[in-house]
Amino acid sequence: MRTTNTLFLLTCCFIVLLLSHCGVAYNLLLGVDTTPEWNSASDIEKQARKYNIPQEYNLVMDSVGYYEGIGDRIRQEKFTDKESEEYQKRKEVLKDDTQPVQFRLFTNDGEEIFKLIGCYIEKPIKMDWNINQCLDVFPPSIDIESLNSHYLDLDFFLDNSSLLSGEKYSRSDLPSSDYYALIMWNQFMKKPSKKLINIVREKVIDDSRSITLLYINNHNSLLWNLMDSEQKAEMKSYLKSISE
Repeated sequence: MRTTNTLFLLTCCFIVLLLSHCGVAYNLLLGVDTTPEWNSASDIEKQARKYNIPQEYNLVMDSVGYYEGIGDRIRQEKFTDKESEEYQKRKEVLKDDTQPVQFRLFTNDGEEIFKLIGCYIEKPIKMDWNINQCLDVFPPSIDIESLNSHYLDLDFFLDNSSLLSGEKYSRSDLPSSDYYALIMWNQFMKKPSKKLINIVREKVIDDSRSITLLYINNHNSLLWNLMDSEQKAEMKSYLKSISE
């Protein structure tokens, strides 16, 4: 009887932690690294090998350019009414575009036609990226309004990323394909990244389809975006010292 009661109490505590959306237990279930560190090129290369990411398509995000570029695109639209429904919708899409783990699909001319963002997936245990079976058809489609708002094209992502060697890709450097797919992944959110990579390979990438799949590691850019000005100055100094 005591064993049964203890098990019941432990289960209740677990559920409370789970539903609180905070704490160590929830973070562990989400696969979140609560003590992330800056990753070197060799760190990212090692992680990519674990996920069988081809070296020629293993990109790293520009730590500054991506977020500034998204902000610039909003500023270029010059909204005069910041309280307008249009502006608020645009802000919601902006939040999606800055999420840590993402999947995007583009046509051969670089136009985005589909995206999935981590904050919409079923979590924490199942963490199913196939929302409403959106990946069971091709091209995938989804009925979430903000995910059907496309402001970024493939060129934007290529402009704000590079190979670990520092070499940049343009669309003309990529192999000719009917579609280009892109996964944004990191070690900050290990479990969502791994699950996304696996389901895209299972559901989207098919030998009968002409798709080039690119991977952008955004681990360092996420950390950079969370740093204050003093921490950024220290990181710049550190990066400069190890490059000399």
